[in-house]
Amino acid sequence: MFELAIKYIFSRKLQSLLMLIGVAFGCGGYIVFTSIQTGFQNFLKERLIENNGHITIRSREDYITPDSLTGVFFQGKNIYWITEPSGKRSHDYLQGAWYWQKRLETLPCVVANTRRIEATTTCSRGSFSRSITLRGIDPVNEPKVTNIAEDIIEGKLQALSSGNNMVIVGVELLKFLGAKVNDTINIINSGGHVYPVKVAGVYSSGDRRNDELLVLGSITTVQNILESPGKITKIVVKTVDANKAASFAQELSQYSYDKVESWDQANINFLSMTKQQSLIRQITMFTFILVVSFGIYNVLNMMVHQKQREIAILRSIGYTSGDTVILFLLQGAFISIAGGIIGLVIGYVACRYIETIKLPGRPMMVAWDIAIYLWGFMLVVTSALIASFLPAKNAGKLSPIEIIRRTE
Repeated sequence: MFELAIKYIFSRKLQSLLMLIGVAFGCGGYIVFTSIQTGFQNFLKERLIENNGHITIRSREDYITPDSLTGVFFQGKNIYWITEPSGKRSHDYLQGAWYWQKRLETLPCVVANTRRIEATTTCSRGSFSRSITLRGIDPVNEPKVTNIAEDIIEGKLQALSSGNNMVIVGVELLKFLGAKVNDTINIINSGGHVYPVKVAGVYSSGDRRNDELLVLGSITTVQNILESPGKITKIVVKTVDANKAASFAQELSQYSYDKVESWDQANINFLSMTKQQSLIRQITMFTFILVVSFGIYNVLNMMVHQKQREIAILRSIGYTSGDTVILFLLQGAFISIAGGIIGLVIGYVACRYIETIKLPGRPMMVAWDIAIYLWGFMLVVTSALIASFLPAKNAGKLSPIEIIRRTE
């Protein structure tokens, strides 16, 4: 049976080659398309997670509603609002920073945590000025939680600990100010007080907006500039498993009024976008594989029609209807498996080449997940077998008498 199936395949070389090419490009196309999109999504997700930590603990935000003001005015009286109160009452600093750090150190699922203080200020040099986000970090603990140290292209993060007036500035902001390392720039706080600081390093995160607006300093330096000694605005936490950060954040929030938010909760719009992209990718690949399946069906159906006389001979010498079905299924199986293997090679080589393509600021990102290759192989082989079943079933229904009558 196997030898006969192979003989039938080689008896129609062009048709068999077209089937093989269709399966190979179906598998290769799925691998390339999925690897590129998944790689890009993983890159963005990694930047979100590694730059901002898995969980952020910040001061609570209270929404003002009519109920929240019950008893504040005219106690015991019914109050009717012409315009209902609204808005949000924010607490500028984290009140229980010391409590949080002590608690986090005892939890086994926490890898590390670090303190931050952030505020919007103004940065200037000469006649140039720009509104920025001034972030105070712990140079020792920050690299344990985020990968910000990897983005520094000149200087070192530890330089922030060498003095109270050291900062690390984004490469785009430095260009705007016309400054360089070891130059002095001015930070102006909300009270209008000017604090000169020295540029100790330069970072480039690949995000132009971030590189234009963010200035890093030590916690002490930023507290002095903001005139808020001992104050902290947030604590950033790295956990053992980033995928379980949401459930862990929910558990932590039960012990405090502070706002505890995981990276996926904070970036729900981004995750919704990636899910939509994945759905579009799946629809596109389903359509592509469906076209390949129709091509296999048409080729095998044509082969059944052309092999009617051979089928009649086989049936007349003892081959059953089931044997005929198996014969044509074997042809589809051989071609689909061979095409799938070739497709794996095509996909791998194409991804290796795509990874060498340079984009502005970074290379093309490709996911090297073995599951992508397994899914690509299984999808095209399964679809090819399903497409082979109908022609094989039709071949099994043919009887020798009907075939002889048609060919007379």
